[in-house]
Amino acid sequence: MKNVKVLVFLSLMSAGMAMVTSCSNDNDVEEQTLQQNLFGVTLDASNHKLTGRISSVNTDCDVASVSSYGEMVLGFKTADLNKVGIEYGDLVDVTVGDDIVLQDVPFVTSFNEVALYSPCLCDYNATGQSLSLGMGNGDFSVRVGGKTGDTVTITLKSKGGYKAMQELLKSSYGYDPKAYKSDEMFANFREMTTSGMAPKTCYRSGNPLNCVDNKVRYAYVDRLAAQVGIATELDLADTPDKIAQYRTTAGYESTYCLSLYDNQNTATLGLTADAFSDKFMTKLASGLEFMASHDAPYLIHCNEGKDRCGFVSMLLQSLAGATYSEVVEDYMMTFYNLCFIEKDSESYNLRKQYSIDRMVWLMGHLDEAAHPTSIDWSHITPEKVDLHAAAHDYIIKCGVSESDCNKLEKKLRGM
Repeated sequence: MKNVKVLVFLSLMSAGMAMVTSCSNDNDVEEQTLQQNLFGVTLDASNHKLTGRISSVNTDCDVASVSSYGEMVLGFKTADLNKVGIEYGDLVDVTVGDDIVLQDVPFVTSFNEVALYSPCLCDYNATGQSLSLGMGNGDFSVRVGGKTGDTVTITLKSKGGYKAMQELLKSSYGYDPKAYKSDEMFANFREMTTSGMAPKTCYRSGNPLNCVDNKVRYAYVDRLAAQVGIATELDLADTPDKIAQYRTTAGYESTYCLSLYDNQNTATLGLTADAFSDKFMTKLASGLEFMASHDAPYLIHCNEGKDRCGFVSMLLQSLAGATYSEVVEDYMMTFYNLCFIEKDSESYNLRKQYSIDRMVWLMGHLDEAAHPTSIDWSHITPEKVDLHAAAHDYIIKCGVSESDCNKLEKKLRGM
């Protein structure tokens, strides 16, 4: 008998929400026999069930990828799910191939609408065009499994069972700079001022090169980078191919940071979102070594300056001597800058619990990071992590030498 991998979405319980039992057939769902569409997708509306296949796997952050989450792209659309009565905010059970069973998986419109390493069924940005199995800031293909061609079955478990949580975690960004208090807030641009960090040494922001995903903001970041005299850029999101694509866009405005790139003062890493995967850590090592061999002021960014940038900023701040409260405050400031989420609101506190607290704890418990889907997150104590020691150990595990790690720490501290 085959071993079956079962993952249960636990974050609902830790947030105090009750699990709901499977739904009975809704009166407004038309009774119909099994129906197979032209693409080989079997729809069973009477049982709120759909069976299809994985069409592709986004395993790297390249030009072709929809995103950087290692997600399994499905060979059917949201409209097919709707036909069997499954909608955003529902909880579903999912089987992949012969040995993967996922229980209580939320159907969402962003990977940030679930907790770190929590599986989800995602229609990214609610376009209806690209449906996938992914996880919050994690590489689904590595952490859970699955491959192109695998059979996927999705069954409704709880109608609207995740709706309230989804609403609390939804993010919406504005693109009118006049709606923001400052250009810095609009660009999510700020100096890292945590304990131990030398003044005017390290900055973080949204992407100053990406005119596609960072839209209007990228030009603001570029101008602010010029104003503070950024000398070295750590670009966590882009690849040379992506930058070549951006610069051919009509009306492209990035000049200062593009010159940094052209003069080989930018490290382009093209990181996926999983900060504790071997792929992420190996690529990050080259970026940290690049920083150690180049001069400040440094600019760290991904696209929005939120997930990948949030983790790497926390890592550098911790290496320089930051406290737990300082790294939390800086990480969470992005949600205020981009989404106007007020400090200590219910949404703010949930994001803190689901994102930065889990990252901090994992950085201090690297052995546990190999199996994050089996961790009981309700018992973690991130405030007790020795941040400096954890950051040092993480960087060494990435493959950075002790000498380069020490050199980087001295540069951050201005020594």
